[in-house]
Amino acid sequence: MSVKRTIIIVLVFLVAVAFGGILTIYLGQGFDFAKEEPYYAVQMENGDLYFGKMTRFPKFGLEEVYIVQSVSDPTSPLGSSLRVTPLDQATIWKADKIELNDDKIISISKVGEGSQVMQAIKGQ
Repeated sequence: MSVKRTIIIVLVFLVAVAFGGILTIYLGQGFDFAKEEPYYAVQMENGDLYFGKMTRFPKFGLEEVYIVQSVSDPTSPLGSSLRVTPLDQATIWKADKIELNDDKIISISKVGEGSQVMQAIKGQ
């Protein structure tokens, strides 16, 4: 293959990549590196419910983890209420990140920005 032909192929490739990037930004929502990662709710087989930012490397897990805790509340007719608590405050160990067993997960869903859970997390 001649040098001229190689240069033409490389230039066509670079133009195609640039065009694809521009098209992605124009048709999509673009790249927003300042955008905050969403929180996810992960329900485990044993009934535990975790909220956090998803990580996939080196193993599936959550960062900035919160759990739902039952606390006594004399104003509640049931005598208790639920509270979203950071995991590191609810346990005896410092847990900034947890790894989860994929086989024990029942469901994963994104936490809505306007949900009560998200409001409780932002209020922490």
